[in-house]
Amino acid sequence: MKESLKKKEPGIALGVALIVFLASLLAASFMNPMTPGPMRAGVPTIILCTYILTLGATFLAAYYFEHKSFFFRLLIRISEGSKPKGRKRLLFGAGLAFLVGGTGMLAGLGLFQSP
Repeated sequence: MKESLKKKEPGIALGVALIVFLASLLAASFMNPMTPGPMRAGVPTIILCTYILTLGATFLAAYYFEHKSFFFRLLIRISEGSKPKGRKRLLFGAGLAFLVGGTGMLAGLGLFQSP
């Protein structure tokens, strides 16, 4: 089904829930700051990487489900208005977030030692 044929839903509850969830993860990462240097195992690393992974999942959801929420449409509008232009920027951001967040999560859980 083409994008133009999909009915755009307001998705206020979904958008507000995502914003509140992302903001609470960001606030939790500020309350448990990481120390400079390589990533170490512990709660601060896990919280920050959970935020990064959730942000990547939000980018991926915005790419595929733009019609479901105003928040997803806002992310699409921001990605189309920046340089380089296009929706593929969200896919790049999601991939980067999964790579960095996944590696950091492994380090936070003690399964990966950073040099």
